[in-house]
Amino acid sequence: MTHDIVLNASKGVAVPILSRLLRIVAVLGVALPLAVVVATPSTASPSDSLLPPPQPRTLFFADHRERCAYAYTAGEIDWNPVAVTRYPVVHISGALVDEPRMCADSRLGGVFATFTAYVRDHKVDERIVYLNESVDADLGGWAKRLDFLLTAPDFGLIIDRVDVQVCRDFGPMLPAFSCGDLQSYHRRMFVPAE
Repeated sequence: MTHDIVLNASKGVAVPILSRLLRIVAVLGVALPLAVVVATPSTASPSDSLLPPPQPRTLFFADHRERCAYAYTAGEIDWNPVAVTRYPVVHISGALVDEPRMCADSRLGGVFATFTAYVRDHKVDERIVYLNESVDADLGGWAKRLDFLLTAPDFGLIIDRVDVQVCRDFGPMLPAFSCGDLQSYHRRMFVPAE
């Protein structure tokens, strides 16, 4: 068996073509898999095992009807938002809407919604959002945009439930306010397969 000989001009020595091809194949055999590994983003790290799996957003709706007045809140709960905080949070977005147009009664009072976060049945945060049509008319005279976080700073565990309720304040009259049904929304928990 004869090998073709090529003159290596830089060193002035003869190098067989077959051995040069073998070296090229060996280098590519190592370099290409390394290039793929380097180009692939890392999706798992030791700290990721502490994070909950990604959750889809949960739509929420709560309402309140008092005589001829109707108010509601609707939107979504993002269970794992991207937020600059070291505490577990959920993001609430949507709107609080009052529809008093059907009423001639001017003593309807103001509308508010309560959002309460829980970790294992322990209340960790609450936000009460008031709708004042003369001040909060960012979506029109009878609606207010919602965009806030609920946080669990003292627990270090993820928020697993959010309760939503819409109420109407009647001022100093008793009862001072009335509320619609409490709506509870739960984070879906994934159990690892055995």
